[in-house]
Amino acid sequence: MKHDIDAETREHLEALLNMAVQVAELQYDDTARDGMYTIIEHIAEQFGIPKLYIETEQEVDSEGNTHITVKTTEQEPTEDPDPDEPTTVH
Repeated sequence: MKHDIDAETREHLEALLNMAVQVAELQYDDTARDGMYTIIEHIAEQFGIPKLYIETEQEVDSEGNTHITVKTTEQEPTEDPDPDEPTTVH
């Protein structure tokens, strides 16, 4: 079930989710990080907020120049999540 929210609240929620992702990346334990991502993704689904995945690659060429490649993939929330699908990380 998606929850409808006004534009200002949605903007604030998106900002909070972005901050939560940054905190998740600071976790020393992979299980804790993955658990935080599960919560973040669930909230995004509940409020119809699309998820943008960013992957970076860094290479240094023979002349010492650094080349950074950024790839983004957007995933829209699903309309009706499967209620039998697990929502926790084990």
